[in-house]
Amino acid sequence: MIISSLLDTDLYKFTMMQVVLHHFPGAHAEYRFKCRNEGVDLVPLIPEIEREIADLCSLRFTRDELDYLRHPAVHEE
Repeated sequence: MIISSLLDTDLYKFTMMQVVLHHFPGAHAEYRFKCRNEGVDLVPLIPEIEREIADLCSLRFTRDELDYLRHPAVHEE
């Protein structure tokens, strides 16, 4: 599994998803991936990509990750 933590994301994704959730709670959203590298053919990788996406559904926050999200300033250096 390439992504092994729900924290493996960025602030933009969290904030955009929060906007959809709070302003349009009944909405269904679809997200698309855009490869910005010209000439890259991802078609042969579709089965592997689909497996990785399916694996995302099994991810859960660990106690340490939830603690970090509750108190991020404690973890700053």
